[in-house]
Amino acid sequence: MQTPRTTKVISLLALLGAAGCHRGASGDAKPAERPALTRLGLSIADLSDSRVAALRSAARDAHVELVVGGATVGVKPQPLQVAELLEAHVAALLLVPSSPDLLHELAQTAASKSVPLVAIGRGDGRVGAWVGLKSGTLAKEAGEAAGRALRKAGCEKPRVIVVETSRWPETSRRIEATLKAIEGECGGVEVVVRLNQCETQAETERLLDEGLARTSSIDAIVAADPAPTAGAWSAVARSAFKDRAFVVGVTDDAALVEKARAAASRLIVVAWKRDELGTKAIEAALAATKGDAARSLQEVGATVVAAGG
Repeated sequence: MQTPRTTKVISLLALLGAAGCHRGASGDAKPAERPALTRLGLSIADLSDSRVAALRSAARDAHVELVVGGATVGVKPQPLQVAELLEAHVAALLLVPSSPDLLHELAQTAASKSVPLVAIGRGDGRVGAWVGLKSGTLAKEAGEAAGRALRKAGCEKPRVIVVETSRWPETSRRIEATLKAIEGECGGVEVVVRLNQCETQAETERLLDEGLARTSSIDAIVAADPAPTAGAWSAVARSAFKDRAFVVGVTDDAALVEKARAAASRLIVVAWKRDELGTKAIEAALAATKGDAARSLQEVGATVVAAGG
């Protein structure tokens, strides 16, 4: 027969044993799973585009998942990329559109699925969320810098080739602002020809190689986009005008910025940082997922870079 004291000791041991078993069970429990990363989708026509790397890096820094459309099975048409990204349940779409029609079409597709879309580099914010360089930003200032350089070189009415794209109206707005500023500094300007099918650097170089070979005199080439600007600089460098003609354009290429900054350079650019574009694009997409319209419209910081600057 157990005494009351013995009963109390047994009860205490039982409690301690139960507590020990509870601690052991807790120690064996699996750690809590990390919350899933926010998934963003990117659609772009050319996977070798340097902006892809900048966007991937920005996504890693922001701790979000970036799914690139068509990256696993070659490049697919952007409508198909977007359809697959929407099926992957992305929280927002990042789109580098290849034409205005495509931009509006895919904006409607995304809206039908209640998925916000951020246009990169194109659109000027007219189809919702957007990140890039506005057409009027520093265009006048770049033209003024070019006009001063041309006047210093003795050009009173410079002969100019315009390099633009017929697909995007904002390129024409930037060109016109730049030309007007050159004209204001020099007292006049003569547009020799407008090349309006310059969608890529390669196409720009091909058209300019042909045009410059038939031109007797040219003082400047004015471009409105990074790829045509790079193409114009490359074409002039191997032409008869390499020591005479100026190139005025825009760029996010650090190497081209350094060329523009060199003493006696004939390259004048509105420059911004590619990494900043990537960071702002990811920020805009995350803001769009939260319905923050103000923060889903972002412009990169830019500056005019000219010889010695």
